[in-house]
Amino acid sequence: MILLLLSINISELHKNNTDGIPVHMDEYVSVTGVVTANFSTNATYEYTKVFVQDETGGIYVYSPSYHGINRGDSVRIYGRVSQWKGITEIL
Repeated sequence: MILLLLSINISELHKNNTDGIPVHMDEYVSVTGVVTANFSTNATYEYTKVFVQDETGGIYVYSPSYHGINRGDSVRIYGRVSQWKGITEIL
């Protein structure tokens, strides 16, 4: 299987269609930015939840495994565009 990634600015991820669904829903994307908030405070560190920003905007990133990402880290995130309770995120 070949997986194609779309390298994209974060602001582009927040564009929705007329039904309020991200135009890039279920596409695999790559974004680069800086971690500005880390919500991975579970004592067992079983997951990663961070907010990543670039010069165009910010996005919530969730991973079911812990990656040791810290606030201030420059990161490249690869994942699938999703929406949870109206919030666009990368899984």
